[in-house]
Amino acid sequence: MAIHYRPDSSRFIDHLNQYRSRVKNVKNDSKEKTQADEYRALGKRKTSIADVVIKRGTGKITVNGRDYSEYFPCQLMRESVLAPFYEIEDTNFDVDANVIGGGLSGQAGAIRNAVSICLRDFDPKLSQTLEKPSYCIKDYRVVERKKYGRHKARKRHTW
Repeated sequence: MAIHYRPDSSRFIDHLNQYRSRVKNVKNDSKEKTQADEYRALGKRKTSIADVVIKRGTGKITVNGRDYSEYFPCQLMRESVLAPFYEIEDTNFDVDANVIGGGLSGQAGAIRNAVSICLRDFDPKLSQTLEKPSYCIKDYRVVERKKYGRHKARKRHTW
């Protein structure tokens, strides 16, 4: 039997169908639900990476086992961590964040990114509220490296 190898050939499709098996369609969700009403996300900013778990609670935020107000000395960094909660006007979430790499500013940005992703997964209605100030979008800007023959990355010698 000659099989015509054109995509629209019915005999070719019938021949392929005898080797196919049905696979259940699985929906791939971006959210990772760890326990009951507990969400986990990964956030990045500069060279910092934050692994954040949020759940309903009293508003306690811990960063690497310490309270966030103790971990971040600058008010601006603390406000950066709390920004997604102020945006949705609900601070009744407990946050446990583990952060590695970078400085404190990058770590605060990474936590903000991960918290906003967790909140978006917690309640999909908050998606537009959190994406308007672009909290859910990863910021890929990094410091440009210094080039040889120059003072800094772009600053040149005066001749």
